[in-house]
Amino acid sequence: MNNAIIEKRKIAFEHIRITPEIIRSVATIVDTEVKHIGSHGTHCFYLYSVDADDDSSYESQAISIFTENILIEQKIIDKISMRFHLLDNSKNIEIQFTHIVDDDDKGENFVQVSGIDSNWVNGVLNRIIEVIDNAEPQPKCHKLIGYGAFFLAIIFTVLYYRVIHSELTKWNESIAGVFLLTIIVCIAGGFIKLYDYLIEMYPLVELQTGPNYHQIPVKNRKKITFILVAILIPLLLGLIYDLGKSYILK
Repeated sequence: MNNAIIEKRKIAFEHIRITPEIIRSVATIVDTEVKHIGSHGTHCFYLYSVDADDDSSYESQAISIFTENILIEQKIIDKISMRFHLLDNSKNIEIQFTHIVDDDDKGENFVQVSGIDSNWVNGVLNRIIEVIDNAEPQPKCHKLIGYGAFFLAIIFTVLYYRVIHSELTKWNESIAGVFLLTIIVCIAGGFIKLYDYLIEMYPLVELQTGPNYHQIPVKNRKKITFILVAILIPLLLGLIYDLGKSYILK
């Protein structure tokens, strides 16, 4: 085996929502390879591991660790790993699903298959990727969220300045200045909080695990859409109209 040429293929993925069904389907592919190797009397190492967000972790050599309504639907999961390899390194599979929010953790979600048989490597990899490709896509909206939150901060600053600051200035310029500075600081802090919240609603890779894993993020995203369509867009259009009207009248 020391002189054998090993082919290694690794594919990373992002902008998807991984459900328990996807996890179980991928685990079944690995388990099929384990059973096939075992039926020929060949010894292999394989392990399935789960890390939950409550700092607990679990390991098993059986895919029953992913059984419906036992673990991954009862706890919020941060990371899932599946590993399989032969002692002579002729066949290896490593899969990792990680719930990540932003680009800082890119590369934490991947499928890696290696071995001396190119047909086996590509066959296993393609079967796994085919399952992952069926996952629901996560909108690529991180930059849009950043721009949107920034413009919201500008809108609220302008609204305050035009509606409230001018009236306060007539009453007391010093107090108006202090209020303006305070409002700007509060809006900046609110911008950061809003950005972080929206990013958490649209993570780079979302592990939809835990009780009601599907309903909770969907409901929150629907609320965000409603606020955007029913409140913020009309507010923005009204502000643009008001500014345009003021400019024309001048």
